[in-house]
Parts: sequence; C-alpha cells; structure tokens
Amino acid sequence: MDKIENTLKYAVLKPALFLNGFVKGKDALECNYEKYLTEILNLSKWFYQHNNGEKFVMISEQSHGEPDIVCNEYALDYKLLLSSTEAEGKRFHSQQITMENGWIAYGVGADVPGMRVTRVHRLFDHTTVEDIERIAMNWSKNNIIEKDIHNISRTVKTDKNIMLYLPYLFLRNDLINDLDMKRIIRNELEGSFKVLFQYRDSVLGTFKYDTFLTCLYAECFLLFKWSGNHLQLIDEIEAIKSASFYELVSLYDMNRLEKFEVRAQRNGA
Repeated sequence: MDKIENTLKYAVLKPALFLNGFVKGKDALECNYEKYLTEILNLSKWFYQHNNGEKFVMISEQSHGEPDIVCNEYALDYKLLLSSTEAEGKRFHSQQITMENGWIAYGVGADVPGMRVTRVHRLFDHTTVEDIERIAMNWSKNNIIEKDIHNISRTVKTDKNIMLYLPYLFLRNDLINDLDMKRIIRNELEGSFKVLFQYRDSVLGTFKYDTFLTCLYAECFLLFKWSGNHLQLIDEIEAIKSASFYELVSLYDMNRLEKFEVRAQRNGA
C-alpha cells in the first residue's frame, strides 16, 4: 500500500485485472481490462446521454488501426496509464496463476534484485510540456524515468478519443466522507497528470479529441474527463455491476470489492 498524500492511500490492482494474458493454462480466464471497462461504460449515465442511449461495441479486428470500441459514429481507444517499469514489476513479483482441468494453481512471484520502479502518478512531477516534447524526441534508454515518459507520451499522442485506465484502487479514509475523498482524488489526479494532458492538447489540438481517465475508489469506478484545462468527475459506476471484472477479482478469492479493499489496506497490493 502506498500514499499519494497523508489522506489518500492507494493500492495497484492485482495484475490479472489489467495485464492481458497474465493467467495461463488452457482454461485461463481472459485477462482483458477492455472487456470489463466496456461493460462499465455501457452502464454510465454520462455515456448513455452522450451516445443517445446506444451502447458501445468492442471491435475484435484491429489490424488497420481500428478503435477499441464504437457507438454509432463515436469511437474510443483504451490506454493503460502505468509506467512500463511498474507494469513489469507487478508481472514479475506477483504470484503466477494457472487454470487447467477445473483447478487453479498459484505460483510464487519472481524475485528481481535491484529492479527499479517509477510510480506513474509521480512521473511528471517538476516536468513541463517542453520537457515531455524534448524526451519524446530524444530520450536516454539508460534513464528509466525518461524511458517511461517517452512511452507514455507516445500513448497520449494517439490521434483518437482515449480512455486512460489508471489501475489504482484508492482506499477509504474513515475520517473523511466520500464526497470529500472524491474531490481529493480528482485534485491529486489533475495535479499528477495535468502537464501530460496539456502535452496531448499541444500535439493534437485542444478540442479535436476527447480524453478520459478512470480508476477505482472503494467499490466504484470513477470516470473523469479532461475539459477546460481541468479534470472533471463525470460519473461513477459500481464495480459489482461488471461480471467480467468480478470474475477476475474472484481469482484472488475475493467475492466482493470490499474484501479487496480490506486486504489491500492490510497487506498492500
């Protein structure tokens, strides 16, 4: 478990929830966050109004740059908002899962001495749009911070509407009510990624493409939209309403997200 500020604690989700292909074996569940996020977006009141009551459909064939999901004329691409070193760390250090013949086997995560990890929410501290532009053009492969900035800058330069998925679970604080916690989360996310969104606007144009961000708080997915140089909370959807999400959560012997939160608070994730 880590802290962004004294009042805001978070845990990175278990890897099967965001790393495609993490679960092995002939009976392996499909580890596809795009599938459960599509279920979540199709439950969103904001997108219901935006899409005139129509639902998103996933595009299975993407050999020619097709978007991940479409609804009528509106298309959206999913992008994982995580440093490559953080994703690699979760893949290597987490217990491995194999599913075969009705059994689930859990292995021991690898120990990688000296592995350095950058936290994506701290990656752009003290970084300007000009810094990102410079690193996007010329970066040192031996500098893990520049490597992660370079990779994420390529992600946000995608000339499509994008939904960035930050695989963080923000935890409740018993001393702060939910409304204030959501405000704190919004403020922290805006502070962490504002320069990244400004970079995207500078490359693609301010109003050409939509930029969304989603993460988890307690039992809900929070949906944010970058608009007017600020991050706005536009919707929240209960995670329990996504069958695909809970199928993956069940791999960790947790039938409800509240258990996931309690376990994260006790042990970290």
